[in-house]
Amino acid sequence: MQLEGPEWVVEDLAGRGIIDRSRMTLEFGDGRVAGLASCNRYSAEWTSSGPGRMEVGGVVATMRACAPSLMNQERHFLELLERLEAFRFDETGALLLRTSRGEVILARRP
Repeated sequence: MQLEGPEWVVEDLAGRGIIDRSRMTLEFGDGRVAGLASCNRYSAEWTSSGPGRMEVGGVVATMRACAPSLMNQERHFLELLERLEAFRFDETGALLLRTSRGEVILARRP
């Protein structure tokens, strides 16, 4: 399994789940990650410093306003992205992205 390729759909943010019918995605490409952050589209740079290690920085997003709950979820997701330091795949093929504080974003390919 590898990060790059088709998009990943986020199923859980740091053990909090996600708002029903909301959508967050990650699509890793050559040095960039982009997708939907609940309300807005985002993009950022990413690098890998070794097997299972990663850093994300320079996150930018569009400025569309949505319901406060979606905006809060989006803000949390983008904050977690900027703190990512590691990734792995579990036995089911899910992507687990871990922050420097031990928080995990869980995503799967549709």
